[in-house]
This record gives sequence, structure tokens and C-alpha cells, in this order.
Amino acid sequence: MYIPVKWKDHIVQFMRRFMMTNGEGPGLVYLTPSPGEIEQQGTPQSARNFGHMDLGILEGQLVANLMFTTGRQQAGVIESLTGQQFDVTLSNSRKYPATNAIATVALTKYLNNTDYQLHYKILECSGGYVESVEFYDLASNAFKVKYTGSATSAKLRIYVTGGM
Repeated sequence: MYIPVKWKDHIVQFMRRFMMTNGEGPGLVYLTPSPGEIEQQGTPQSARNFGHMDLGILEGQLVANLMFTTGRQQAGVIESLTGQQFDVTLSNSRKYPATNAIATVALTKYLNNTDYQLHYKILECSGGYVESVEFYDLASNAFKVKYTGSATSAKLRIYVTGGM
């Protein structure tokens, strides 16, 4: 953990006072600081103090990056839990038990893998009953769905979770 340097100003009686001495040649002078009384000794501007400050800045940046990365990971977890939702209407023109009630559903978000879960709710059906719903050919950007049964039409609400 960073412990800040308690910087102190160097306070003197005469901040910009110098003593002038003639040099070896014409027009050459030497200026020597003449600050008078030192009221407060300042913190040295040294490599040690500035290096300590650099380490504190680096530590703060690393912590900020870690928090940002953790936040993005948590957002991905939350997003995979909330998932995607689709309403799909399937129609069957064949006589029971044959079916051609098949649809390909394109995912609105590309998933990282095909290890996602699909759940459904039958919103409405007509012309008979839906016996079962099957999901197959799972891909990271789409899947196929079909139903079996005597219904001529069925509207499903499909929930996609996981796959992140």
C-alpha cells in the first residue's frame, strides 16, 4: 500500500536573495544564495522521493486496471445470466406424426462457445398440441428448433443463457 511522502516547502527569510562576488574577468560575477534564516526545512527533491511517488502512481494504475477487468468480467457473467430472448412461430403443413415445423434462429449476440442453455415457453398453438420441442445444431451464432405433435402452428418464446 502506498504511503504518501509528506512534502514540505522550503521556507527561508529571503527567498530570492543572492550575494554577488566579482569573478576573474571583466563582467564575470558569481551569485551565491543568501537566504537568511531557514524557517522550515523542505522535503528533499531526490530520486528516492520521486521514485516513491512513481511507485504509488503505478500501484494506483494497477489497482484501477484490476478493478476495470473485474468489472468487465462481472458484466459478462451478468449478461450470460440474463441472456437473449426470441419469439419464434413454427408452422407444420404435414399430417401428424410427420412434421416440417423447423426454424433456424439467429442469435443477436455472437457467443464464445456452444455450451449455452435453451429453455422455452409455448405462448400459443393452434390445430392440435405440441408434444415436444427439440433444439439442435447449436452454433455460436445460431441454432435450430423444431416441434413434434399435431399442432399446425406454434409460437414459442425461447430463452438463451450461458455461452459466454
